[in-house]
Amino acid sequence: MEPYCTDPEELMSAARNTLFTALACLSVSAASLTAPASAQSPAEGSAPASAATTTATGLRAASNALYENWAGYQVAAKNPTQARGSWTVPKASWPGRDGYSNMWVGLGGGNRAQGQLIQAGTEHDSKCVALRAGKCSKWKNDYYLWVETFPQRSQERITNLPVSPGDPVRVAVRWSARDSRAYFTLCNERLQRCVVTSRATSAPKGVAEFVLERPSRADGRPLALANTGTVSFRQLSVTDASGTRVPKKMAHTRILMFNGNLLASPGAWSASGNGFPVTFKRAA
Repeated sequence: MEPYCTDPEELMSAARNTLFTALACLSVSAASLTAPASAQSPAEGSAPASAATTTATGLRAASNALYENWAGYQVAAKNPTQARGSWTVPKASWPGRDGYSNMWVGLGGGNRAQGQLIQAGTEHDSKCVALRAGKCSKWKNDYYLWVETFPQRSQERITNLPVSPGDPVRVAVRWSARDSRAYFTLCNERLQRCVVTSRATSAPKGVAEFVLERPSRADGRPLALANTGTVSFRQLSVTDASGTRVPKKMAHTRILMFNGNLLASPGAWSASGNGFPVTFKRAA
């Protein structure tokens, strides 16, 4: 699922948004037309290196990228072929409103410069299914594994391996130049079962990602973010032309989920450099 930035005019008209935020999103709009990419300037949502403004939330954001729907890290990778990671499926909640979220690992950026975005992960949604006196009286949470090859295919739900909150999962995304296919391995460690599937696709280029995301509606606008508290990515690695490394050892960009308010924020790398937490701040 591609990163999304609010329309620049909307940002500049909102009093709560800083000049830095508007500039960051204006640069995204230009980038989406020309699709430049580099280790210093990710394809979407990068903050200009000269912008050292403190945002309304008090964040020093000069070295951060601001996306409306992603929170996590993107790393620069030369001809990436594999991204791996694990986490515990979080419990989704947000009383009073439907909320949606997913966690995933991926290769590529889903645009001309960064090729196919190949990704796989877990979904955790919380939706109202019954109203009483205008208030929600019953909620239903939905949890599942999924794969995606954006923009070629939208999210595809894995139906033969269930997951529940508290389940430890392990996910690997691999691209094979030999047969031009993406291979996905998704495991539920509690059940001691894995699913392996593949899709024909073009090559990912330049980057790998580890992301907490709020999905989008059919019109592309992000949905409200489910409250998953603090979730942690673990055992992360990226394989590219230089070998297999932990992401902290690679050039990387920290991504804040920000739409004028801070929605979710990634924490610092673990001591081993192969994991980090992401904390929910607000839904929208």
